[in-house]
Parts: sequence; C-alpha cells; structure tokens
Amino acid sequence: MLKKLPVQIVILLLAGLILGVANNLLSPNGIPWVQEYRDPSTISQADTEWMPYSWEPSTDSAFDLLNTEMAYMRFINQDALFIDARSSEEYAEGHIAGAINIDFEFADDRTFEMQMDSLRRSADPGYPIVTYCSGTECDVSLHLARYLKDTEGFENISIFFGGWNFWTENDLPIEADVKPEGAAAE
Repeated sequence: MLKKLPVQIVILLLAGLILGVANNLLSPNGIPWVQEYRDPSTISQADTEWMPYSWEPSTDSAFDLLNTEMAYMRFINQDALFIDARSSEEYAEGHIAGAINIDFEFADDRTFEMQMDSLRRSADPGYPIVTYCSGTECDVSLHLARYLKDTEGFENISIFFGGWNFWTENDLPIEADVKPEGAAAE
C-alpha cells in the first residue's frame, strides 16, 4: 500500500499538469507562455507633447502624464492597474492587455457602480493606476482620474493621454472580449 502511494501521487500530479496545460491551450483567456517584450526605444515618441484639453494646472498637477514608452514600461513591470475609460463596447472590441473597464462617459449608474466595485476589490487607494481612453481627442481619462482622486480617494494616478490610439499604433499587447460563435447579441 505504501509503495503505491508515491506512484499514485506522481500520476495525479501529471494528470493535473496535462489537464491544466490543455485547458490553457484551449481557453480564449489562456495565460501566455512567454511574456511579450518590446524594446521601449522602438516606441514612437509622437505623444510626448500632448496634454488633455481640459487640463487644469492648479488641480491636475497631482497626476503624472505618461507617454507611450512610459506607459509600456508600467505595463511590462506590472506595477500599475490600467483602466480603460472608454465605452464598454469599445473596451470589448479591444483594450490594453489586462486593463479593466470603467465606462466613465456612457455607462448607466448600475453598470458604473458594478465597475467601481470591481476596481475597489482590485486595488486599494494607494495602488498605482493608469487611466486611458481613445487618444489625444479624448479627455475622459482625465475626468476619470479626477473622479478616482476626489471621490474615491485613489492617490497614485497617472494618465496615458496617447491612449488606445498610440498603444495600437505601436503594436503593443492588446486583448479583446471575443464572444463565442453563435452567441446571441445583447
């Protein structure tokens, strides 16, 4: 009996490993085997001069403005939570890999509160946050940053003003919420 126990343990571990690998390979939300890395020096610096239209130096100086290279460094170092301030539909079509969505402009109150509850569970008020929206024609990321600071008490907020447009122009890691084939539209 005691001689069979180590063999059974090894068999169970191997079976679990095989099932885990198979699940990861077949899942649309599988974990990548290798972290995608891009040399930050190859990232376009075209966004270094941009600033949100409604920027108020007296109050908004508490926020760091990130260019694409700086945002990417935060991304690969995994030292901040990225928040997409665009609509839920735009987010579902594609967003910065790992970002959560807080639809700050179009969500109804119930949806917005659910998204905020998710944020509250994901990060404490001192955890670094990077907000972004569509790009230089959009300042919803600034409005969301103000809300997070003034209403929710978050303290460490940066704004990636180049947003989705600059991120995708530089071919940086993205993901999309893909519906299974045959799924009914909501």
